[in-house]
Amino acid sequence: MFLAVFVISGAGGTASAFWTVPAVPLGGTANAATASVTLAGTAALQKEYRFTTATPSTASNANLVIAPVVFTNSGTSPLALSVAWSGNTGAYPALITVTYWAGASGACASSVPSSGTTVGTLASPPALPAGVASVAIGAAVTLCVATSLNSTVALQQGNTVSPVLTLTGRVGTNWITSVSAPAFTQSVFRVAAPTGITCVTTPGTLTIAGYATLTWNAVTYGAANGVDTARAASYDLHLDTATSPSIQQVTPAAGAATVSVQVNALNLGVLGFLTSGTKNVVVTTTDSVYGTTSVASATLVMRYGLLPLLSVQCPA
Repeated sequence: MFLAVFVISGAGGTASAFWTVPAVPLGGTANAATASVTLAGTAALQKEYRFTTATPSTASNANLVIAPVVFTNSGTSPLALSVAWSGNTGAYPALITVTYWAGASGACASSVPSSGTTVGTLASPPALPAGVASVAIGAAVTLCVATSLNSTVALQQGNTVSPVLTLTGRVGTNWITSVSAPAFTQSVFRVAAPTGITCVTTPGTLTIAGYATLTWNAVTYGAANGVDTARAASYDLHLDTATSPSIQQVTPAAGAATVSVQVNALNLGVLGFLTSGTKNVVVTTTDSVYGTTSVASATLVMRYGLLPLLSVQCPA
């Protein structure tokens, strides 16, 4: 209700008057809007890149993942939308191309369309397309997200990133709501190092130098598209670290289930007849399908000495 009172006062205060008007009800109601959104679908962006081409191509399913990410307005007001990424810094995320476009009813095409897209990288994501920049009350919009690696598997082997996508809905500048999806991982294949290496010592004699035989199971890995099983092409022995020069390379027979190599004093670089001590040996794996090389195996502390003659012995 609204009541108006008017007062008139004369100069010197000798005359005055006042009157009122009837109370008038004010029309209209006050509404409280809520801003609320839900987000689903980012788990489908999980990816391990495995492709054999030297030049990456999004035409290859091995170098492309497409997922519909669905935003639903569960509040009581239309929302303007924006998307941000976290956990996506570094050189590797900058090599993952990210493409957005508008999907429909929670689905996306199986290939990236030729128009209507915005393009960036995981480190510097694109802006939302116009078709998914806002969402009506109770409605849902589908953002199609495609990622591909803009490099080769051999160059990026072993790299990994686990980004988090956060959706923000706004009503004007004051009502804001955000929701984050669980992190998903995008990594690049790297062949595994040998494990469970066994060692057998063969003592030397007065005429034959002693040596040690290292044996392990052949490293296997899924080949193209993760369907076929391949075996590693070769193995290298190194002193101390995987980045040191190879002291011996082993190329097993095709299909061999186990790999063996003999290590003698010359392999270890032991030239003096009156020396003794230890050498640290590690083994790496190289695959021929993707061109990757493993990290080092567990360290084997090989012993060497004068007796038996230039003997090499297994770790104690």
